[in-house]
Amino acid sequence: MRLHGIVHALVNGANFAATTRDVSFVEQIENVLDQIDHYVAGLLSIRDVLRPLEALRHEDLAGPDHD
Repeated sequence: MRLHGIVHALVNGANFAATTRDVSFVEQIENVLDQIDHYVAGLLSIRDVLRPLEALRHEDLAGPDHD
């Protein structure tokens, strides 16, 4: 089995399909690590956008129901 294909199927819900190209185990690991880095970068970007909104929660708690 191809490690990259397995991880892709697990993360994206895609069907696993083996390719005819022989890829070494090290290349498969590198591909998986590249994908993980890509996902982490995307999640960090989302976190950076959402972080300022966290302050709104504190303002909501200070509303008329929580004085």
